[in-house]
Amino acid sequence: MARSLARNFLRYELNDKVAFKISGGVGFKAPDFRQLYFNFNNSAAGGYSVLGTEVAVPRLAELDAAGQIEAYLYDPALLGDLKAERSYSINAGFAN
Repeated sequence: MARSLARNFLRYELNDKVAFKISGGVGFKAPDFRQLYFNFNNSAAGGYSVLGTEVAVPRLAELDAAGQIEAYLYDPALLGDLKAERSYSINAGFAN
């Protein structure tokens, strides 16, 4: 779930026709259940799997042992823990 932690806004009237606006914010998003624990295999549509980060390494090892993986495009050992995301933004502009 994405959540905004803080937002600030400032508007300064330069004259009766033009204003300067600036805003900034901080956001946060925790990984959801699907990103962590999803385990889906579709053998009917070309044989692909969608795996969450917490189940990817053991599930890939099972598929590899069963001879269902021909090649790896990315080394599963490089998968790390999925962390929460934090974002920062600043916007500025003129308005009339």
